[in-house]
Amino acid sequence: MNEILYRQIILKSETGYSYQKIIVDQKGVPCDYEFLEVNSAFEKYTGLDHSDIVGKRVSEILPKIKNEEFDWIKTYGDVALNRGEVKFEQYFEPLNRWYRVSAYSPEKYYFTTLFTDITNEKEQFTELNSFFDFSLDYMCITNKNGTILKTNQKWTDVFGNQFENFGRNGFAKWVHPEDVASFLVDITKVHKFGDLEKIETRVNCWDGSCRDFVWQAHVKNNFIYIQAEDITESKILKNQIEIKEKMLLAVFEFSQLLLLNINYYQAIPKGLEMIGKATNVDRVYYWENRHTVEDDQWYSTQKFEWCKDGTTAQIDNPELQNIPFYLMEGFIQPMVKGELFASLIKNMDSGNAKKTLESQQILSILVLPVYVNGFFHGFVGFDDCKIEKIWNETEVSLLKSFTLSLSKMIERNILETELDQIKNSFNHFELR
Repeated sequence: MNEILYRQIILKSETGYSYQKIIVDQKGVPCDYEFLEVNSAFEKYTGLDHSDIVGKRVSEILPKIKNEEFDWIKTYGDVALNRGEVKFEQYFEPLNRWYRVSAYSPEKYYFTTLFTDITNEKEQFTELNSFFDFSLDYMCITNKNGTILKTNQKWTDVFGNQFENFGRNGFAKWVHPEDVASFLVDITKVHKFGDLEKIETRVNCWDGSCRDFVWQAHVKNNFIYIQAEDITESKILKNQIEIKEKMLLAVFEFSQLLLLNINYYQAIPKGLEMIGKATNVDRVYYWENRHTVEDDQWYSTQKFEWCKDGTTAQIDNPELQNIPFYLMEGFIQPMVKGELFASLIKNMDSGNAKKTLESQQILSILVLPVYVNGFFHGFVGFDDCKIEKIWNETEVSLLKSFTLSLSKMIERNILETELDQIKNSFNHFELR
């Protein structure tokens, strides 16, 4: 079942996937590679049909690859022979496309590639760069003391209507506190050298938000001419793409762990670490539920946890052991119905659940139920203690795949335990 799930995730993914075997010459030097498996996204991004390439060498399919300035075969050969991994962006001339590639080797002589077509992104980036060579969106003039003398209308996005009152005090007032020191150093460089090439600074906006800007400055006479570009959205998009790729790889690697049939208590902590690092959250944990006949109550207990460096672990917190459902109703109720729970802590209804989460300095939470054989067996949670994270549909979908893999592993573990018990009982009967 886990192998089927893995294949569904990979083969139906929007990320291009291919699995290859490196070919070496008599001296053991990589000279070619053979395609063993590809998904539909691979076909979409390359225009190559799987029936035409699987079982064939890349030199047969794309003879010009050996004439490329970038040595694809050597790059993948180093990965396959050394059980390594590599990430890069590269233009592929035979297909006239740009790709963002992540390659790693699951075993010697074999390697897997995960990639996306970034041709449009590269073309748009080139066009934007050409435009901003002449003029960036945000323009202003200051004196050498940094006092703002004139801006274009675009700056109202940052200063709002407060610009007339505060804008003339200088940019330093609006720079993010953590960036003020480096910003003042950069201003000093402008005075000393006359020009400043593309530095990044976070700016606090009038509405309380924080945005990322890249700056250029030129000094003429007693004035500093500044051009700036708001790169917030592009940084967010880039970060989302990177997280998506990391999450897909984590789900894939976790599925591989399960196929290895490793110990149940080894797989879950490793899986939490994989998905925690991929999602860049501060804490990931797994809880299990149990029912007591004595008081006819359901309880939940934290079993495993992974924390980012600098985050306080809660695995030994006695307050997180054997908690009755009624004390966690704020987020347990949706999961009892098979639904996830996601919220900024400040938006949760007052109660025990909110109080417990606030005591752990959690700002946002996502919790997904783990159902085993049709029953609510436990849940996996993701905490952010530094930012108020809003999860997008793609991220949630990948995390659901992760919890489904976890569910199937637990079902298998339960089945194997029951089979062992039956076997032991049978052996005991034979001895009698």
